[in-house]
Amino acid sequence: MIVLAVLLVAGVGTWLWMRTASMDAVSKPDSARPVRVTTPSIEASGAPAAAADAPMPASGHPDVAGETIAAAQDAARPPALGSDTSAGVRPLSVEGERRVDKFLAGLRTTSTDAKDYETLGRSEPADPDWSPRLEALIQQVIERHAREFSRLEISRPRCSKSLCMLTAVATTRNPQQLAKTDFQRLVGYMMQETWFRESFFDVSTTVAGDATGDVYVSYFIRK
Repeated sequence: MIVLAVLLVAGVGTWLWMRTASMDAVSKPDSARPVRVTTPSIEASGAPAAAADAPMPASGHPDVAGETIAAAQDAARPPALGSDTSAGVRPLSVEGERRVDKFLAGLRTTSTDAKDYETLGRSEPADPDWSPRLEALIQQVIERHAREFSRLEISRPRCSKSLCMLTAVATTRNPQQLAKTDFQRLVGYMMQETWFRESFFDVSTTVAGDATGDVYVSYFIRK
């Protein structure tokens, strides 16, 4: 009986230690360093390829590659005709542009790929037969889901010959409003579109947080 009691006490103590260690592990704050979330390829079937061991973005939301097609389709219904979407996504403000520029300046010194992508996105000439059409299609998806992302500011898409560039900033860190800042979910909506899968083979999103909220830059790489 004494031996059984000792074993029981030891077992309870081990369980409590494991429970405490697990809770401590998940209570650590998110890293403020930029996190690159890359979808290696876009499957012909229409579902984004799942990225194994993909890092979590700084916002704590899962990678867009992990979004289910059903969830995207359920939320993809356009607003009713005549509905007001002005209460949703806002254009990138002067302050938002400053936050994006600061973010990109830091990326240039830490990532050759990020520097090359930015150069193409901002300086490479457009393809007159392709770029305006893709810019318009991307903007249509943003406007269609505008009411879901009222705490995001998003730039106008800019498509060069090689890729399309899109930047965004969150305007809050309020945990109760994080769904309204989920830029990667918005990108997930784009990835479900047939024209998107036919036009791009890779998506690269980098995200980092500042005092106001998360800052995002996405590049859609042309096929």
